Amino acid sequence: MSDTIESTVMAEPEASSSSAILTGMKRGFPIFLGYVPLGFAYGVLAVQNNIPAVYAVLFSLLVYAGAGQFIAVGLWGMGASVFSIVFTTFVINLRHVLMSAAVAPWFAPFTRFQQFIIGWGLTDEVFAMHSMAMATGEKARLPLVYAANFTSHSGWVLGTFIGAVAGDFLPDPKLFGLDYALPAMFLALLVPQQRCQAKGAVRQAHFLMKPGLAHRVTLAASNICIVQHQLLHIGKALAVVKIQHHLVLARRHIGDHAAV
Repeated sequence: MSDTIESTVMAEPEASSSSAILTGMKRGFPIFLGYVPLGFAYGVLAVQNNIPAVYAVLFSLLVYAGAGQFIAVGLWGMGASVFSIVFTTFVINLRHVLMSAAVAPWFAPFTRFQQFIIGWGLTDEVFAMHSMAMATGEKARLPLVYAANFTSHSGWVLGTFIGAVAGDFLPDPKLFGLDYALPAMFLALLVPQQRCQAKGAVRQAHFLMKPGLAHRVTLAASNICIVQHQLLHIGKALAVVKIQHHLVLARRHIGDHAAV
């Protein structure tokens, strides 16, 4: 009887960990799907800029900088110095300091080393995922967090590998619109980061200003938010049009080669 109780008690944490890992993989899978094409674009551009495929994959595996990697590849292609590349990547990724500080209380029960591993895998999309879980009052579980982070990261590495291997066999990436991957990524990141901070100033304006003036400030702030969202939609539309244009050019280019 005691053996049965002991085995049951030992099996509960194992089952709980397995469930947490599966839940983390499910949460990270949508990010995985989104990172594969972005990683593919980066891999192609890296090879096209004379970066060996092995180094391109190692860059995604060890650095995992997302937008910073796109910029580093562009600077490398232009012949920039190593210092310029490192410094620019550092500046681009300074936002991770704020993101890490925002979710730090949720990861407080973990050790410093565990927090370091979590912070290394913290991207914009992963941050949004963990922030939503923290906002709901969910308790952070290390197996779940690791599984979500590593699942997301694997999509970026897999996409980079495929792009780096295929890069040598593809024509000019501009024909497929891959040169627009970085602006498209920034447009995508703009959506969750669009927090119209004028709202806080408006609240203070109601206390510090006269009612009529505060009302006008409220209207102005609302108009600013509307303009921001309209510009975002216009940017998305332009991105789609540009990519479609490149695809049409690519089809014509392939058709011309076939005719010859």
